Amino acid sequence: MSPMETELLRLYNDYAKENSVNVLPPVTVRKYFSNNGGSVYMAAEEYTQYKKTSGHYAYNALTKLINSSAYKNMTDAEKAKAVSGIYSSAAEKVKTEVMEARGEMRIPSAADGEKIQSYVSSASITEKQAYSLYKALDALEPEAGKTQVSTYQKVKAVNSQGYASKQTTALVASFYTTHDTDGNVKSESLLPYLTISDRLISLYIGSEDSDFVSMTTPASFQYNNVTYDLTEAERDLFRDTYTKYFNGRATNLTRESKLKELRENAYASAKAAVIRGRRG
Repeated sequence: MSPMETELLRLYNDYAKENSVNVLPPVTVRKYFSNNGGSVYMAAEEYTQYKKTSGHYAYNALTKLINSSAYKNMTDAEKAKAVSGIYSSAAEKVKTEVMEARGEMRIPSAADGEKIQSYVSSASITEKQAYSLYKALDALEPEAGKTQVSTYQKVKAVNSQGYASKQTTALVASFYTTHDTDGNVKSESLLPYLTISDRLISLYIGSEDSDFVSMTTPASFQYNNVTYDLTEAERDLFRDTYTKYFNGRATNLTRESKLKELRENAYASAKAAVIRGRRG
């Protein structure tokens, strides 16, 4: 028994057994798995390879984990969670290999399938391109000291895919457009309406300053202690006023500070247009 296997047995007896956490290799492996809301049944050869390869991936990753200084500083609860995560990751990696060997996409859930289709519809990219983007985004890990993958990381991943300008802009904009519980647009990104969106994305990637790309049509705003909840027509007015003001002045601006100032002025102009409309 290797030192890694000895530690897994110790962890199982001391913590995982009582807390129902999976820290030992699975005794049985199902011959099917879910994909995009349905079930995929593996052929005998696929099943044999699945067990062999997932076990190999898990063994190597567990050995690396247990020999790490980070592992030694974890509590047993944290160790068990990390070990269980490795089994899940190894299984998922092989499921992807099974599907792609068939020439198909590995889509863990129906929600993931909807996400891929949203990339297709929002940016007019092919399903193959959307799947490649989905995998790139899914592979991202939070930066040191963070618990979530940042929008900045996602924007860099999108920008590295080599899409056409409009496609990149549409995908970046999707990170800033929000929806209500019914799926209706609540706050729309203004980036696709701006003539210098390419430059703004480039500035964001170079500076990590989201002010260059995060401009949106708000669901509401405040003015003189009054909250204005925008109607659909007012959101259209806000968007049109903002983009006309911004685009009419952005082309000749070279200094980044001036672009950020323009962003604020365009926002103020759009707010004023909505307020004037309310006053008749």
